[in-house]
Amino acid sequence: MVKFDKQYWLGIQVGTEPELSPRIALTSVGYSFSSLRADTASVSVASLADTTWRHSGANIYRLNGNIGIGTMSPSERLSVAGNLEFRSADGQFNHVADLKTTVEANGSANFGIWTRNIGDEYERLTVTHDGNVGIGTTNPTSKLEVIGTTTTKILAITGGGDLAEPFEISESQPIPKGALVIIDEENPGRLKLSHQAYDKRVAGVVSGAGGINPGLTLTQEGVMEGGQNVALSGRVHALATAANGPIKPGDLLTTSDVAGHAMKATDFVRWQGAVIGKAMSALENGEGLVLVNLQ
Repeated sequence: MVKFDKQYWLGIQVGTEPELSPRIALTSVGYSFSSLRADTASVSVASLADTTWRHSGANIYRLNGNIGIGTMSPSERLSVAGNLEFRSADGQFNHVADLKTTVEANGSANFGIWTRNIGDEYERLTVTHDGNVGIGTTNPTSKLEVIGTTTTKILAITGGGDLAEPFEISESQPIPKGALVIIDEENPGRLKLSHQAYDKRVAGVVSGAGGINPGLTLTQEGVMEGGQNVALSGRVHALATAANGPIKPGDLLTTSDVAGHAMKATDFVRWQGAVIGKAMSALENGEGLVLVNLQ
């Protein structure tokens, strides 16, 4: 079988006579069979000896080796030097991804950025090398940081039991966790330690006592930030005293004359507007922590 992979000539000789001149060059007809195999994708990609590229219907694939786009030295199965553009079938969405991937010694990718054009701005999804995820930011400082509005039907919080806000404290020293705090009338927006019974200025309980952490914190950057987290709703451990009688589950609690401590509310007239919450655990005597459902 002639491969037609080089130039061939047709020569004619009669008997022992010298070959007739000139020879005739073989041109397109014979070579067209070779070009069919070389230039037609449906035929050329799969010979039995080919172990690199194969095809299955309209798909082509590679079993071995790396593929490089924009690079002659691909170090991974697919190495891309530059940007990738992904366009939906209807052409409405244009996703431009600046792929920045670092592969550690164990072979796991640990950093990537996905961006989508929205006019002159971008939406970003970032995964950092230490496992933080950012949406709308390329520098997330927590496990999940979202710059923008988040919508969800159900939010399950498993790391804490109260809703807290950070408040500036008037005292020079931090107030103990579990202490009751009141509104500081002389310093608007600040709180201070409670010191008297049935104080209608009672605002909340400093969060974090007894191993119960804030499950949700509310703040606004540049406006309401800093200070100590004060629980305003939910369940929290509070410092308490049995000076006004033993505390039992279900008792209403208010401020006491012991700094930062709650006590059982027994004076109906005085407790109006001064109740911090309802006791969910008991304190028979002395001082200690009581679990409170804030109200």
